Amino acid sequence: MVTFSDLVFSDLDSVRDLGQFLARARSINDDGVLLQHVGSALATYVPLLTVGELGLSLTSKNDGAATESEPAQDTLFIMGMRVSGLAGTLTGSSMETVTGTRPGQPSSGVYAIGDITDRTARAQESPDKTVLIPAPPAQRPAVWASRVPPRSGWEVVADIPSETLEQDASAAITAVAEALPASPGGAVVLTVRERIWASDSTTKEIPLGAAVALKTLGFLSPEEPVRHARAGLWQRLSTSRGHVLVYRR
Repeated sequence: MVTFSDLVFSDLDSVRDLGQFLARARSINDDGVLLQHVGSALATYVPLLTVGELGLSLTSKNDGAATESEPAQDTLFIMGMRVSGLAGTLTGSSMETVTGTRPGQPSSGVYAIGDITDRTARAQESPDKTVLIPAPPAQRPAVWASRVPPRSGWEVVADIPSETLEQDASAAITAVAEALPASPGGAVVLTVRERIWASDSTTKEIPLGAAVALKTLGFLSPEEPVRHARAGLWQRLSTSRGHVLVYRR
């Protein structure tokens, strides 16, 4: 990965939104954040749940040239993704804005979530209203960061009412709470989450964990349906607030 230097955001609200997104993601999984900077857009990926072995090799350019090997067991990988505007003009919030339409290759790096949220919390506007976030410290290793989805080849499956996924998420959260013993350890919580979140939602192709991710990350809104798209073994659930990505086999 080619690391980037300081990030200059277009306004303080963008920085605060990023900090809130990362804080929400951290409440589920604290296994780092992948920042990918292309042009005037910053794509932020966070891992939320991994069940089984991914069995997936994907080129770092995100060009869709994925090769699949046989996993040893059933596989589920769920991640959240959000696009932020940097100083300049960002014309949209979809993946396509960050991918394939701008010159040059993205610069990217994997960092501890806390290292980024510490910086977003201290951010202040400059006289021209832009906000500088200093370059993060040293990167951290993360196997999941090479398992990002393709940029092209997405086909829309359906638009799903947000209320449906909200209900699925609430049911999954309740099921986990009821299944846990008193004072459970972290390993027990993870095991129960894996079992319940990997189950199908009322929208059969979508695991309950994806609905939980949409709710926890703050992507659901009563007025806006969730667009469901597919590219190979990847699924994408999108609203104007962000994306939840699912690799399932």
